Amino acid sequence: MLQTRRDFIRTGLLALSLGVAPPTFLLKAAHARPAAMERLRARGARTLVVIELAGGNDGLNTVIPYADEAYYRVRPTLGIKREEAHVITPELALHPALSPLAELYQENRVAIVQGVGYPNPNYSHFRAMEIIKSGEPDRYEPVGWLGRYLDLVAQPEEHFAALRAGAALDHSLQSTHTQVPVVQNAAAYTIQTDPRFPGDRQNRLNAFTLLNRGDANGRAFVPLIQETAQAAYVSARELAEMVNGYSTPVEYPQQNGLALGLKLLAQVIAADVGLRVGYVTIGGFDTHANQPNVHRNLLAQVATAVHAFQQDLEAQGAAERVLVLTTSEFGRRVAENGSQGTDHGSASVWFLVGAGVKGGVYGARPSLTDLDNGNFKFTTDFRSVYATILNDWLRGDATAVLGRAWPTLGFVA
Repeated sequence: MLQTRRDFIRTGLLALSLGVAPPTFLLKAAHARPAAMERLRARGARTLVVIELAGGNDGLNTVIPYADEAYYRVRPTLGIKREEAHVITPELALHPALSPLAELYQENRVAIVQGVGYPNPNYSHFRAMEIIKSGEPDRYEPVGWLGRYLDLVAQPEEHFAALRAGAALDHSLQSTHTQVPVVQNAAAYTIQTDPRFPGDRQNRLNAFTLLNRGDANGRAFVPLIQETAQAAYVSARELAEMVNGYSTPVEYPQQNGLALGLKLLAQVIAADVGLRVGYVTIGGFDTHANQPNVHRNLLAQVATAVHAFQQDLEAQGAAERVLVLTTSEFGRRVAENGSQGTDHGSASVWFLVGAGVKGGVYGARPSLTDLDNGNFKFTTDFRSVYATILNDWLRGDATAVLGRAWPTLGFVA
C-alpha cells in the first residue's frame, strides 16, 4: 500500500513520541536552531487552543434556559434548578459544576455561542466528528480545517506551528504539508536509548549525524525522509528545552488529563516559539445513562482545567494572545430518555474563553418547542464560529480555508 507524505510524517512523529528509534538511514540531526527559525519565532503571535468535548456535549444542561418552563417539561428529572445553577442572564444559567467558568464570564472573558450546528445533522459520532473537524458537511474531506489554515501560513522552519497534546494526530490538524508534533507526555517525546549504557545516547546521535553527511544521490524520496527526520528530532530537542525552562505559580489539577494537556500547551506558549494552534481532547460526553453524575464530573474537569490555564497565561503575560475554543461533534436530544440520560442530538453550545474575547451570549437560543423530530433546529452554523476565529483572531483568510465566506459573530475584542 502506497504511503502518502502526510501518513509518513504522522507515523514518523508518532514513533518518536513513543520513544521508537528512527530508521538508521538518512536521519539528519540538527544541532543548532536554524537562524531562520529565530526569525520566525513571531513573538506575540496569537494562539488558538481547541478543547474537544468528545462524545456529544449536552448543551441544554450546560447553558440552562431556567426561565423557560418548557425546559423543565422536557427534562423532568434531569432539569437543573435555577437556585443550583450560576445565573448569568435573566434567561440563562451555567451548570453548577461550571463555577470557575462562571467567574471568568463575570470578568467578560467568556463568550457563549448558542445553537451551534449545521443543516441536515448527522447523529453518528464518527461522521459528525469528520464534519466538525473538516468543516465540510456535504462530503468527506481528509484535510482538517486547522490543517488547511496551517498549510496557508506555517513555514517549514516552524516546528511548533501547532501541537497536538494527546496520543494521535486529530483530524482537525490533518494537512497536506504541515508537520504537527503529537505529544502525549513531554518526557517521552525523545529518542530513547538503553539506560544501561550512559554513553549510548550521544553515540547514537553522533552516528545519525555521520550517516547523513551524504547527498540524496538523485533519489527523490531521500529529501522527504531527511526533512521529516530532522523536524522530528529538532522538535523533540526544542520541546525538552521548553519544559526545562518553564515554571508557574499555578497548581494544575493533577488527576485531570485535560488540565495536564493544557499545561503542556502552556509550556510551549511560555517558550514563545510562535505556536499558532494547540489541540487537546476530553472524552466521555456520550451521556446515554447516569448523566447527572457523569456530566457534572466532566464539566468540573473542563472548568477547573480552563481556569488554571487562564491563571497560568496571566502569570506568563500571555493571556491577551491566547483564545480557547470548546467544540463537540453534536449535542443531545431535547427530551431526556428513560435511563437518566440523553441521546444523540443536533445543535449544542460552544464556548470561547480568553482576555481577547468580547464576553456575552451570541446566536439565538433554539426553541424548546419548535423542534426537528425531537432535536433542536440549529441557529448558528459552526463555520461562522470558525470564520470569526480565522478572520478576527488568527488574522487569516477564512474564505480560503472554508471554501466560501461565512458571517462572523463578533466575539473577538
